[in-house]
Amino acid sequence: MNQINNVWHLIVKDFNIEIRQRYILASILLYVISTVFIISKILQTVSPMLWNAIFWILFIFTAVNAMMKSFNQEISSRELYYYYLASPVEIIIAKFIYNFISLIIMGLLIFGSFIIFINNPIDHFAIFIVGIILGALGVSVVFTLVSAIASKGGNSATLMSVLSIPLILPIILFNLRITAMGLNILGSTTFVNDILMLLAIIIILVGVSLILFPQIWRT
Repeated sequence: MNQINNVWHLIVKDFNIEIRQRYILASILLYVISTVFIISKILQTVSPMLWNAIFWILFIFTAVNAMMKSFNQEISSRELYYYYLASPVEIIIAKFIYNFISLIIMGLLIFGSFIIFINNPIDHFAIFIVGIILGALGVSVVFTLVSAIASKGGNSATLMSVLSIPLILPIILFNLRITAMGLNILGSTTFVNDILMLLAIIIILVGVSLILFPQIWRT
């Protein structure tokens, strides 16, 4: 029960920091809306396949901008305080949950912007929303772990890019397939198998994170 309480307080702390830094939220909102608006003006007609590809490209770029600061904002004195306040496992779980919720909100924002400014080619909304949720889950796990490693390596953007690319590619490929089913580009016969494969990858990454992060946090 104490562990759940610690995780909850860490999540609330991250949201409070985000609310105080309103310029970050405003910059992400401006980035998403202006990018989608420019795309709508450049491309007069957007096929469902192109719509799907652009959606995930924008989702990844937005996620990178948001997730790179996951551990950058934790100053050394605050890290020392967390070291005595909570266990490394509680800290990484809190970061997973916070980033997961943030990415769902961003994904829905991008999704709404696409519908408003471009078009709405979606045939199966439930499948597409499942794709957004799973995408947010997988991307949050990858970028949270990579951000933790990069923060101990001098916050190197190059290090984050090198580490995240091989981890994020299979997640994005499966999400492209799932959302393509929502757009009726692909048949939904492999829907369950794709979800199970994606969940298996995410579970493995979570397990690796829970093993590695305590060693990273104590360095």
